[in-house]
Amino acid sequence: MKLTGSQTKFLRWTLRASFLLPLVYWVYMGLQGELGVQPIVTVNRQTGYVLLFLILANLWLGVFIRRKWLGPQWMRWIFSERRSLGIAAGCYVILHFGAYLGREAFESKAFVQIFEKFYLTMGFFAMCMVLAMAFTSNDFSVKKLGFQRWKTLHRMIHVASIFILIHIFLIEKGNLPLMAIMTFPLIPFQIYRFYGALMRKRKKT
Repeated sequence: MKLTGSQTKFLRWTLRASFLLPLVYWVYMGLQGELGVQPIVTVNRQTGYVLLFLILANLWLGVFIRRKWLGPQWMRWIFSERRSLGIAAGCYVILHFGAYLGREAFESKAFVQIFEKFYLTMGFFAMCMVLAMAFTSNDFSVKKLGFQRWKTLHRMIHVASIFILIHIFLIEKGNLPLMAIMTFPLIPFQIYRFYGALMRKRKKT
């Protein structure tokens, strides 16, 4: 089944609107007083998981595109939405960092701790990478940087995902089963991609 232009546009905007659902949920739960004793801590933790989900979704799309497992014709529009996933990830990493600052009452120690505690350092570097990719997820950046430089920049998603995993693991070791379910299925594909990239580089040299 082939979608019409209006149907594809509707699906695109439905997907983009879905990125707001966690925000709507937090506002609703906050108004109901259901975010716990420390709502800012709850939002800080949950924005981290939303960010991880968006990053992993982007990586999975990269796997399917690379292996040409594009699925039915009516599903192929989603592969061009990696940029919107990246922009959404940028928005949630800002929320996550803002919630962290709020949790620390915006005191100067919040910034000092970033370079004193390893898990915060990992999170900070991941944030910088995600924001760099989010701000360049547009045609203007591709034109200014050149496609190869732009592509190299956006490959930082692999490094950022590792830093995010380390960041979350060091904070919430009790959620190892959830972490395993979310990340382990992707690991073999990522190893295969790195191996393939290494072999192609060796052939060129």
